[in-house]
Amino acid sequence: MSSMVRSDIRGVLRETFGFDLRSLALLRVALAVMLLVDLAVRAVTLTEHYTDTGVLPRALLRETYLDHHPGRYSFHMWGGDLSFQVWLFVAAALCALPLLVGTFSRIALLASWVLLCSVQNRNFMIETGGDYLLRLACLWALFFPLASVWSWDAARRRGKFVAGSPRKHHATFATFAFLAQLSCVYWFSAIHKTHRQWRVDFTAVHYALHIDAYATPFGVWLRQFPDVTRVLTIVVLWFEYVMPFFVCGFGLLSIVPGLGAMARIQSPIRTVAVFAFVVLHSGLGLGLSLGTFPWFAAVIWLGVLPGWFWDRLLAPGLRRLRLPRLADAVVGALESESGQAAMGSGGAEPSPSSTFAAFRARAQPLLRATPAVLAAVLLYYTVAINLGTVSRRFRPLTRGSGLTLVPDASRAIDFLRLDQHWGLFAPYPRVVDGWYVLLGTQLSGTQVDLRAPDTRLTWKRPRYVSSSYPTFRVRKYFRNIRRKYKRFRRQRSAYTTYLCRHWNARHSGDDRIETLDLIFMGRKTRKRGGHKAPKRKTLWHRTCPDIACDGDCFQWGENRERLDR
Repeated sequence: MSSMVRSDIRGVLRETFGFDLRSLALLRVALAVMLLVDLAVRAVTLTEHYTDTGVLPRALLRETYLDHHPGRYSFHMWGGDLSFQVWLFVAAALCALPLLVGTFSRIALLASWVLLCSVQNRNFMIETGGDYLLRLACLWALFFPLASVWSWDAARRRGKFVAGSPRKHHATFATFAFLAQLSCVYWFSAIHKTHRQWRVDFTAVHYALHIDAYATPFGVWLRQFPDVTRVLTIVVLWFEYVMPFFVCGFGLLSIVPGLGAMARIQSPIRTVAVFAFVVLHSGLGLGLSLGTFPWFAAVIWLGVLPGWFWDRLLAPGLRRLRLPRLADAVVGALESESGQAAMGSGGAEPSPSSTFAAFRARAQPLLRATPAVLAAVLLYYTVAINLGTVSRRFRPLTRGSGLTLVPDASRAIDFLRLDQHWGLFAPYPRVVDGWYVLLGTQLSGTQVDLRAPDTRLTWKRPRYVSSSYPTFRVRKYFRNIRRKYKRFRRQRSAYTTYLCRHWNARHSGDDRIETLDLIFMGRKTRKRGGHKAPKRKTLWHRTCPDIACDGDCFQWGENRERLDR
């Protein structure tokens, strides 16, 4: 009886925490597309963000970032010119293409993840939540058979491409760990939301929609309705706490005596929960310009759709398409030819030596257990890292101390880029935001805004500040240079130096810039809606070097004028 109970529990856990192979195929395609989209967005500011002539030269990056994180690597640090960066971007795109079609998927994904960490380490100033999500999804996906179905490799293995192939399910400790990782995103995001704006006044969404840098046209329209934003605040907070439970919770409840029927509704409930996450992130992306985070999160959740979804909705249509017929015919022909050749040769294929066979038989259990052990270690540090973002007393769980049995894993965490912090609008959305004016004074005395040099200088707010940045990464950069930490303040010198060099290299005579002021026009959000009058704050003042002085005079050194008011 006890063995039957254990078998039932094992079956419930396998069904609850396992992934359908068709969902993993969708995840594989989604990861490839996301990697290509990420590269395309980064390529828009390739010179500005990744070369020595841009805003973050390699020497400054080492001093302010890499020296403090010795475990983090970057192949993009091997060269500072544009051509070298272009080759690395092309290499990253070529690694994503095999993943897209499903051939050599694990090798392609590993190479893509390595290059992704490399490019993220090259410029920490533009890192967003979408970057955390993408690199972690790639890391966990290395444990999964992403190309088992609906792939080029599967098409070459007869019968594997068909939606109705016998094996549809994949359940290991890594699949459980990946679901735990996704749950951590929302649980810890909710835990970090401690301010009364989230838990007492329910005005957090109201303030978030008034952040100039993020508010989209739809968000500007939506913030007119305070009652709606109050309801949305409550919904978002409870959604983050509760909804991860619906992905797996009903399957776990079926283990409890008397609740076995819960297992039958687990798959439909998970399907509803997955699409609820998609709706949440789609709404977030429509109301707030948050870069790739909401869209990447919505797509990644599709990778955990249960087999019930495919069997009931998509599988019949895919069967009617008869996609693998041509591949099956080719593979069948090759198999028959190879079989005839073997028969004609009159000899049997030599079998491996008995010694090697015995060694392989003994090592096989260990090899099978290795992925589960690695996944367990990664999951431990994932939870420990997130706990460390809540309170300092949990940080010894990763860094080691006399009170813990674990060693210091800081370098390994840095190398794997397992670091994460899920604090979107936590502990509360900021109440002060605004826009920037890059005030350049030409030798002729004329003042221009380098962000809009072809228009008349104005101090008025753009109609939609979120649309005034070329990409969301540029917006993130501007957000960071306003921060008070020293490594961010030093970027103000580097950025104004870059602007002087960039402008003066393209202008001559009296049109060249003599001085440059980095000015932030900040305004505070009112509790009842609207904003207070903007206040002008000069973050940095620079006297531009002469462009005839090439080389060192254009570096980011602190010998330039600075003004913090």
